[in-house]
Amino acid sequence: MKVSKITSTDPDLNVVNSTPLDLDPNSEFQIDFSLIPSTSVKDYKSYIIFEHNGGNVIDSLIISGNSIFRNELRLQDDLVVKGEVNNLSLDLTNSSEIKGVQFDVNLPAAKKSFTWTLTADSNVDSCWAKV
Repeated sequence: MKVSKITSTDPDLNVVNSTPLDLDPNSEFQIDFSLIPSTSVKDYKSYIIFEHNGGNVIDSLIISGNSIFRNELRLQDDLVVKGEVNNLSLDLTNSSEIKGVQFDVNLPAAKKSFTWTLTADSNVDSCWAKV
């Protein structure tokens, strides 16, 4: 069987597999996808659609689940230079209707103070923290 196309019914669900795929009878393959819902729907449901030349022209696989608000903060590990302004990349993901950031930073014990300046380049999911 030849799978000519793999798509989804939701633009937030991104299928990673490339096509076309040639499958032997009784073979298995893994479907790789990423999903970050852009709406605050509690019960998520969409379909991955397969177009192929075996039997039915189109088949589908349901993707469903219960979602909670996803809030992530990722700080890239980097070396900083003492006595200089250091820019650290800070990636944020907030899928709730209320947008905001609050975080705590634990630093090694030190006698000196730190000054944080947090600025956003845009209203997308990234900003910079200056230490």
